[in-house]
Amino acid sequence: MADFSITKRIARLPCGGCRSNCSNDCVKCSLCNNCYHRKCQQISADEMKIWNKIELGYVCVSCRTLDGIEFDYLMGMRRLKNAADTKVLAKLKTAVTRETLFKIEFKPVSDKDVVFPPVRVDAIAKEVMNKYFDEVIGDPIITTGNGNCLFNAVSLLLYGDVSKSVQIRYHICLRMVRDSTSYMNHPHRKRIQCLSPSYEATCIDCATIGGFSSAWTILALCDIIRRPVRILYPSVNGVNDFAHTSLNTTFEPSSVVPAGHSTINILWYAQGQLPKQGSWYAVYHFVPVLDMKCKSKNHLTYYKDDIDHRYKEYDNSEDDNIVTLDSLNCSVGLDDDTDILQTDEYGEDIYIMEAETTGECCESLDPIVSDVSDVNTDHKSAPLQTMRPASNPGKFMTNEELLKVIKSTEIGEKSIPHGIKCDVYIVIEASDDDNGAKYFPDDCGVWD
Repeated sequence: MADFSITKRIARLPCGGCRSNCSNDCVKCSLCNNCYHRKCQQISADEMKIWNKIELGYVCVSCRTLDGIEFDYLMGMRRLKNAADTKVLAKLKTAVTRETLFKIEFKPVSDKDVVFPPVRVDAIAKEVMNKYFDEVIGDPIITTGNGNCLFNAVSLLLYGDVSKSVQIRYHICLRMVRDSTSYMNHPHRKRIQCLSPSYEATCIDCATIGGFSSAWTILALCDIIRRPVRILYPSVNGVNDFAHTSLNTTFEPSSVVPAGHSTINILWYAQGQLPKQGSWYAVYHFVPVLDMKCKSKNHLTYYKDDIDHRYKEYDNSEDDNIVTLDSLNCSVGLDDDTDILQTDEYGEDIYIMEAETTGECCESLDPIVSDVSDVNTDHKSAPLQTMRPASNPGKFMTNEELLKVIKSTEIGEKSIPHGIKCDVYIVIEASDDDNGAKYFPDDCGVWD
């Protein structure tokens, strides 16, 4: 319990605000140990009751602001981090409750308020965008990859610099912890659970400057800035990569978007790295993409990496049947009992991946669970002679069935053929692999 009881010794001390004696109805700051009258700290009677129930101590106006007016977000993040270091979400919730009582609100800005100073274009990110996105969206701007890249990117797009990144992180953390039930019941939570750390882990990461972000963070971000956020997730690991089809989308805020709050674009890629065919490409860096309407010669200074990379042109016009969430806006409800998203050109139903309801379904999955095929691959049905019909359609084989198949197969395939594979199985020959390969890629993912 917070120390609000005023002893006789403390009662003779002057109020840190009005300097009168603190005889009753007072609070004691847990940082500076000064006593204050409740009214001098502008604490209502109802808020006083809440303070008396909080385990953490009170923080006076002087200790939580820079000049008595402007809130000190760095100190606020330090208080949140102290609670997050326990790795117990309940402790972080208590800290968030205390911060909420300070009544610090985030004030979203409109498009007309944004002024861009000279910025540098991320040349590597630009080349990734040129290859994997047909649409001319804008220019990716260099941001520091220090774990704060998402918040730096948003700050740059909304304010023209990264000065508000800590403030944005602070408010997102409060929102995620305070409204956890809402986000954990999001219509597309099953996809997010399979591609992100657990919600609890993301909250704890958000409470630490330098902590990494995930799709959970982006959901709360939209509600804080009251804007849609379009994530540009390149199909580097293949057009059927589950991460690409799920995260290359626009996240919408849960409330109505005010006039003058347009969508912001953010590229999610591997900082300074170009994709290599046959290798898994792990994205971890957020880059703000400056919209073309904001672009001018006076604003942009191109920065070129020491290594000059070039790509061959390609055409992915045949991939129109790819499932994306762009048409399934993340704010639109989707019945949990409805698994079919759409029907492809072959008449086959495309389903959402089912996840465990514990929220921990894929947290421990190896990151190589992704498609490593090249985007130029001709996606056609696999030759039937390489596949055999499954004995139990729609279900995985049992251990006994697997053993029976292996014993009855004399010659296996060297690789998984690309194309539609429904209720069939393929036996892969891997006995001559000195490295004991465990992963086999095709155009739909990596299988183990």
